[in-house]
Amino acid sequence: MLYNLARTAPAIFFRFEAGHDSSMGFPYVSEAFEALLGLRPEDVEHDVSRALALVHGDDRPALLESMARAISNASDWSHEFRAVTSSGDTIWFDGSAECVGYVDDRLRFEGYLWNISRRKDAEAATRKQIRENELLLSELKHRFKNNMATILSLLELQKSTASSPAVVSALQTVQGRVRSVLMMYDGIESTEQAGSVRADSYLTRFVPQVVAGLTHRESLDLDIVVEPLQVDGKLMSVLALIINESVTNALKYAFQDDAPKRIQVHFGRTDRGTLMLTVSDNGQGFADDSNEGLGITIIRSLSDQINATLSIQSEQGISIQLEIPESA
Repeated sequence: MLYNLARTAPAIFFRFEAGHDSSMGFPYVSEAFEALLGLRPEDVEHDVSRALALVHGDDRPALLESMARAISNASDWSHEFRAVTSSGDTIWFDGSAECVGYVDDRLRFEGYLWNISRRKDAEAATRKQIRENELLLSELKHRFKNNMATILSLLELQKSTASSPAVVSALQTVQGRVRSVLMMYDGIESTEQAGSVRADSYLTRFVPQVVAGLTHRESLDLDIVVEPLQVDGKLMSVLALIINESVTNALKYAFQDDAPKRIQVHFGRTDRGTLMLTVSDNGQGFADDSNEGLGITIIRSLSDQINATLSIQSEQGISIQLEIPESA
């Protein structure tokens, strides 16, 4: 039974011996040795040079080093390498051997060389597919940014021909949303690592960019307090859109021209382990009980996407607060 297993397995089973005189040989190799490499067992019984000659030139130095180390330390051996047959075929082997000690004054190893060519081919195909996907993703990102820039240009052109102040204001709002998405995309793309974003480094850049598109920074007291948390990139995308709508609403509707303007953006972890985002201003609050403008509607919809608990207060200005579960 053991003979049949050794004969049919995609592996070469061997006994390897090394003498004090630096001689090396394979007193035993299974039938797969000749079938895979084209050498007869007697060709390598007392001399391994013909077998080593089949090892890929790029892999031979590391293989020889691993063999020398195992012989010198009388320790177990393992190594991956390629062999090139006389017909030019390349075979990947995963080799492993146990050092069983000295027998008749020769150090003996017993082990196998497993044919892992299929696995290596599959890994190479996977790497190729990943590279192709990366190139495709890069092209999609490039086209996305170009398309967003085109939309901004078209909106600017439309705004320059509009005669109604209400239309101009509406176009400016749309421009702000498009610009926010583009800024959000650029920021997350540049900071994202393994699917997460460093909240403090991202938001301290993103929020001032939103403000800069709507008002002079000098006329606004902008208070940004963000804890150094790693946040999922998808979650941060939604939070960035919510912050954009909140800040845009505040700058467009909350302040009187001669009043001091202050906007606070705070983000961090609560004692309950949830995440908390607060965007507040010191403006005049809602004019009446109807606070369901488009901006607030968008914020509510985005909050539902991340299962956040949304609270909107209008006392001394407007405070928009979201409590986000850790698993959002």
